[in-house]
Amino acid sequence: MGSDIEDQLHTLLAGLVATRPKRAITASPPTRSRLRAGPRVWWTVVATVATAVIVALALTTMAPLFGHRERQPTAGATSFSNLFYPPPHKPTGPGSVPFVAGATFMCPSLGGVLKPSARPQAEILATFNELETAATTHAALLRADRAAWPVVRSDRSSTSAPGREYAPSTVDLTPAIGSPHAGPFVSLCGRALITDSWALGTCGAAMPIGRCTIEHPALEETYFFLDRRGRWLLWAQYP
Repeated sequence: MGSDIEDQLHTLLAGLVATRPKRAITASPPTRSRLRAGPRVWWTVVATVATAVIVALALTTMAPLFGHRERQPTAGATSFSNLFYPPPHKPTGPGSVPFVAGATFMCPSLGGVLKPSARPQAEILATFNELETAATTHAALLRADRAAWPVVRSDRSSTSAPGREYAPSTVDLTPAIGSPHAGPFVSLCGRALITDSWALGTCGAAMPIGRCTIEHPALEETYFFLDRRGRWLLWAQYP
């Protein structure tokens, strides 16, 4: 960036110097005060214009850096920007779902929610494992929408150590609209949310999901995820 500015400034100064007015030959010689003030005023104008050019070029070059800084999601994010964690809202329809005692179920905002790619399973499982193995509550909350924060805090308060990672064989990942538990959420939060969400079913890190659904269906838990601006976030758990 510096070399570009220098080149453009050099070109500008060369042009200004080339067009610097020459002293006119007049019948009456200029006074001493006019000779003394003329060059000084001219170079003051040159310096002012050059400074303005430097500032303008610097701002123009650096503007994209500032404009996109917050829009780039990173795995190492440590703050809760409203861009990725907007406030949830009250349900827009009737119904109820099991929820944390003492807390009120809320629907996640649709702001920034993207339609999932064709095969997002690996990304969702990675987010789920990061949530399960998070060393602190703060780190776990970073993997969840604000609507699910009561669930995350409740789970973290009931365990003193991070959980285990889940292998692909221990989970079932499908579009949320096909989940048997989607109905109440469609009624509470609307079909658009469920259409853009995915559901992760599991019975724990040690049991294959296929065996669980046959032998221990009552132990199955379903987690709902949405993609907000390229970041997968948990927004609900059932039951």
